[in-house]
Amino acid sequence: MMAQTTSAEGEGWGKFAALVFFSNISLLLGFISVIIALIRWEKCGYLPLLGFLANIVPVVWFFHRVSYGNMSGLVLGTVFCLVFGVISQVRKERGRKWALLAAIPPAVLLISTLGYLGKSVIDRKHAASVAIQFAADNARYEAQIRSDPVIGIRERWDLANDARWSVFRDSFGDSRVMYSESVLKQIYAECPQMRDYLFRNPACSPEFLSAHYNEAYARCQNINYEMLANIVYNTNCPIELVGKVAVSENLPVGAVYPARAALSARQKITLNNLLGPTSTAPSASTNK
Repeated sequence: MMAQTTSAEGEGWGKFAALVFFSNISLLLGFISVIIALIRWEKCGYLPLLGFLANIVPVVWFFHRVSYGNMSGLVLGTVFCLVFGVISQVRKERGRKWALLAAIPPAVLLISTLGYLGKSVIDRKHAASVAIQFAADNARYEAQIRSDPVIGIRERWDLANDARWSVFRDSFGDSRVMYSESVLKQIYAECPQMRDYLFRNPACSPEFLSAHYNEAYARCQNINYEMLANIVYNTNCPIELVGKVAVSENLPVGAVYPARAALSARQKITLNNLLGPTSTAPSASTNK
């Protein structure tokens, strides 16, 4: 199974939407708390209103952008709300509990945002660590298979769940891996997962490619086009087979386009061979 690396990018929109929800709840609860305070208080102090305004600060700042650079606005707004609530409690103002409750929504938003950012940091560090380790493993396995092309069969890299799988797959297009056709035939027989990719290797003879053309053609119609695309793009593939795929109107473009590209490249080579080398140097002339 092919190893895949994961990235923290592209996974935060659901969390972002959740934080937007929290910001709306924060603003709504802050507004409701002040309205109730204004209705129930006989003497309304300025602290509940300031608490509500401080509640708006982190919400507006949050909508602008969530990042480390503007976290100060969110923290400041929450701190203001808490300070106003505590002062209201100390002054024993009527309805002082509403001043304290006004601090809850931004506090929830702050905790949620900090949790989100903290998890994002952990995810990014983990993804970077995995990528570095994967690159190191990839380089090590590439060196191994270049010095010993049969290691992929011997150690069954086609069944690996790490970088060995992708290195084995990519080795068929690596000119530094010196495969022989007998080894490729052995890989075909013993490593079914590599059958789609091994036909790109230049060690495949026209006979070997032709022998598996019909199989690849049927596979292209029913499963995937990888095998057929690699066969027709191989420079050793008989040109009549390439032409058959190039003019097909029923096969996937993933096989047709490589065939057309291969056919066009061969036609250019043939034309250049017929025309021969051309000289652009001006003919010498003498003036008398």
